[in-house]
Amino acid sequence: MKKFILYLLMTLPAGMWLGSCSEDALNSESILKETARVENELDRWLFNNYMLPYNVRVIYRMEDIESNMSYNLVPAEYDKSIQVAKLVHFAGLEAFDEVTGSHDFIHDNFPKIFLFIGSGAVRNDGSEILGAAEGGEKMIFYRVNFFEQQNNVVVGLVFHEFGHILDARKPRPREFDEISGSGYVGDVYDTRYPNQSDALKAGFLTPYAASSPAEDFTITWGEYFTRTAESWEALLASAGTGRATIEAKFAIINTYMRDEWNLDTDQLRAVVLRRENEAKYLDLTTLD
Repeated sequence: MKKFILYLLMTLPAGMWLGSCSEDALNSESILKETARVENELDRWLFNNYMLPYNVRVIYRMEDIESNMSYNLVPAEYDKSIQVAKLVHFAGLEAFDEVTGSHDFIHDNFPKIFLFIGSGAVRNDGSEILGAAEGGEKMIFYRVNFFEQQNNVVVGLVFHEFGHILDARKPRPREFDEISGSGYVGDVYDTRYPNQSDALKAGFLTPYAASSPAEDFTITWGEYFTRTAESWEALLASAGTGRATIEAKFAIINTYMRDEWNLDTDQLRAVVLRRENEAKYLDLTTLD
């Protein structure tokens, strides 16, 4: 739009353009009026449960300035936003509170903007982005309109993106990157490792984990919170020769979280899994 206006002005006769600037007094009142936004029940709930304790602003209405305009995106539905916000709060943020003993960890480290988008962000190659962390200050949660109370998927995605933020603020040990070394293949990960079985045998939990050390780090950490001890063991057992590689990576992650962030990963997982199970019995459709 700005380019269009500029080109239009350049086609006007010089006298007409300059005359309008010199003779007409500028009105200080903008002609662009923003429609008044009426605060609703969800706005109040988000303020009391995200902003007050954690200083986190949740945006569920579509705002162009906060959205990635490279994709065709759909706004998050009101009812779905309630469900996702309540689940993330109960099984995610409050889990950290329970383990650390206060709101401080999330208040100090969680991104200050949590953005809900109704649709996925589809790339040119057809792949779909489900979440993103930007600059340590914003977490984007896509496909909100498709939420069907899949608690472990939602919470796992939040932990994955939060892992990126923690990694950015206190970089992971370089030893982590060296374990798989040349196994990282960038955008051709799905060609190199066409299915999860291939990835596991190579020491990656998913094919996408082989795209970069950063993704491998956060996928390994995030996946841990979606699985019981039995499920995690079964996954490692299916990796065959890749098991030792995955365990070596996770050992580094475990030490990093303890030494850099004072987090006991096993304790945190136990709390998260318990809360994920309890969330099945919560009414996520209301703001009680």
